[in-house]
Amino acid sequence: MQKLQGCDVSHWNGRPDWAAAARAGMRWAAVKFSQGDAITDAQAVRNVDRLRRLGLPVMPYHFLYPGLPAADQFTRFHAVVTACGGWGGLLIPALDVEGDEHCALRGMSSAAYCELAADWLALLEREIGRPGAVYTYPSFNAEHGVGQRLGSRSLLWAASYGSQVPHLAGWPRATFWQTSDHGTWPGIGGGLDLDWFLGTEDALRALLVEAKRQPLVVGAEGRPISCAPDWSGDRVTVAAAPLLAALGLPTAPLPPAVHADTGRAFLHELEPYCRPWGFFYRDTPQGPRVYCKRVAAAQETGVS
Repeated sequence: MQKLQGCDVSHWNGRPDWAAAARAGMRWAAVKFSQGDAITDAQAVRNVDRLRRLGLPVMPYHFLYPGLPAADQFTRFHAVVTACGGWGGLLIPALDVEGDEHCALRGMSSAAYCELAADWLALLEREIGRPGAVYTYPSFNAEHGVGQRLGSRSLLWAASYGSQVPHLAGWPRATFWQTSDHGTWPGIGGGLDLDWFLGTEDALRALLVEAKRQPLVVGAEGRPISCAPDWSGDRVTVAAAPLLAALGLPTAPLPPAVHADTGRAFLHELEPYCRPWGFFYRDTPQGPRVYCKRVAAAQETGVS
């Protein structure tokens, strides 16, 4: 199994020399952004800026507090994303699901706490168009059923300090693995959380938010169509007129599915007006693709 060395840091790690860390083999980093609904990590912006300059992917994470509304906590997290200049260079975010610092749920039931986590993750998915990751550890997962409730809609960042890749119930496998909470690394020092990404460089970069959010619409002979495709929630939107023109279809009047103010439409809502063309979605190592192909009238298509 290929593994890429990473670490996770917060203000407790001071001001890392990320260039020195990269020279020693650090390939990515998880950076704490926020906690609860009122705490922003003091070093988040600096850490992201330095890591971006080095071209190292950053996985932002939020520490979920029991008893505080998910929307308020996501707002706090998103404010740090904005302060860092947006999603460029950021991997899918992770949600730290382990109660509070003392592993208590502050009177919440396991089900209610996992529901809170699910609400936060749903807000994230609405923002970036894909699921995030969940950080937790084996005993907490076993006690509170985190994977059972969240594993179907998230990747796993497992904290387990043994020698074997951990398996936590509810997830098919771990994607990120925190192997130590007292490691040492050049440029950062001691008392460091060390992690692996369990995969290749290409697999890691496929988790970059911006790379995944920008689909490509491919027309005849494999040529991209310039129709400004984008994610909107979990669906693809396009500028309708350029797409119709590229497919040799009339652009006036525009179909009712097209929003009058923006000229854009959800691709699946535009499809009935694009016969005999059909749209087929594929996830590729280079990012999401929508292929435009001529289809028989009764053939079903694959755009969600």
